[in-house]
Amino acid sequence: MPPSRSPRSGSPSRRSGSNRKQSTRKGVRHAEPSFGAPVEVTIERLGARGDGIAAWNDGSLFVPFSLPGETVRACPGPKRSDGVAARLEEVLTTAAERVEAPCPLFMSCGGCTMQHFNRTAELAWKRDTVVEALTHRGYDDAERLVAAPVAIPAASRRRASLSYRQLRERFVLGFNARASHQIIPLDHCPLVTPSLNSVLSRLPAALHGWVPVGAQGDLTMTDSDSGLDLVLDLPEAPDMAAYQGLAQIAEDLDLARLSLRINGEVEPLAQRRQPVVHFGGIAVSLPPAAFLQPSREGEQALQKLVLEGLDGIKGPVADLFCGVGTFALAIAAQGHSVSAYDHLALQTGPLRSTGRVSAQQRDLFRQPLLNTELAQFTALVIDPPRAGAKEQCEEMRLLAEGTKLQRIVMVSCNPATFARDCRLLEDAGFALQKITPVDQFIWSAHLEVVALFDRMR
Repeated sequence: MPPSRSPRSGSPSRRSGSNRKQSTRKGVRHAEPSFGAPVEVTIERLGARGDGIAAWNDGSLFVPFSLPGETVRACPGPKRSDGVAARLEEVLTTAAERVEAPCPLFMSCGGCTMQHFNRTAELAWKRDTVVEALTHRGYDDAERLVAAPVAIPAASRRRASLSYRQLRERFVLGFNARASHQIIPLDHCPLVTPSLNSVLSRLPAALHGWVPVGAQGDLTMTDSDSGLDLVLDLPEAPDMAAYQGLAQIAEDLDLARLSLRINGEVEPLAQRRQPVVHFGGIAVSLPPAAFLQPSREGEQALQKLVLEGLDGIKGPVADLFCGVGTFALAIAAQGHSVSAYDHLALQTGPLRSTGRVSAQQRDLFRQPLLNTELAQFTALVIDPPRAGAKEQCEEMRLLAEGTKLQRIVMVSCNPATFARDCRLLEDAGFALQKITPVDQFIWSAHLEVVALFDRMR
């Protein structure tokens, strides 16, 4: 049990490898939030982001790194839509679920928000967030529907997006502090794979001097099956000396590929090996900056649940929001005919080149599959981004009686939009049978679920 007094916290705006979009900052500086005098409050519950919530001034005070039942001293700060954000100053009485954080940078680095929470209690709370979201949408049997979470361990994240800034005297690389543009330097992270950590400790010295002074942006690292794949933001194309220096870094660090993102466009600078990933025993060439499940272990757990959800299904399957084929190729390996759809050609192209599935570029938000197209499939797998699949689920209501579409397996990373889409599918005649949470975002409020729906009519 850690001491009851906690240090001041500036902390975390999570930068996760599960993000499907990357950004390039232009050097704009934002004012740091200001906080008032400390107040003493009792934490009643945890919010959706994992912050403790206390009643204060006829509203809610959101205190990071606190747990239900704890009495804390916190400094009120910026207003938010649902209350007031605070900075934790001191934990006066500790909850039994509080543990010592495994990382010395916790509460300053923004990569994690819940290392102070007992892992068993963290999993139970995450399951409860799914139950609550479904209950809010009218599912009175939500407690029965949601299974125990599948827990993915730390040191398994194969993808991480960090922030960097090139100062005159050094290259700073790390995660942002909470709600801040301050970068907390780090040379080791307990979340990521050993391969990523081995390069993380060497990158600042290697990159120093080859990036323009004042430059800042993201550096994304992926531990592919054939080696490390890095994408570095730069404000402009490097000159010949910097180009050669960066290419030498790829050689020195034994990178599979080093790419540059300039004005949003990504181009390989040095490719020593083609980064690949394997789904269903099939190798797929990984495009720079393509979406990938953050851990191999999490990916395997999700694939297993999706395949179990399709058990007994005969006939063609559609994989919507397919990415580079995480589920499509695993389903094809089971003998199904698979049609896959994604809005990014850089993802459907490599998938199509395997020759194992039919892959098509299509924006499913603006152009969801029509009911006449859906009718040709016996099952759907839907894995939307955090915004969910509202437009596609609404189209399901137009399905004709007697259609052969009988099962839907949905993978979601947002309990709120997932619960909304569940209700839309229920209205379209698909009954929710079971939900299994998969926690591959250890020490954060994020969670994925796999849900099974069967057609009622």
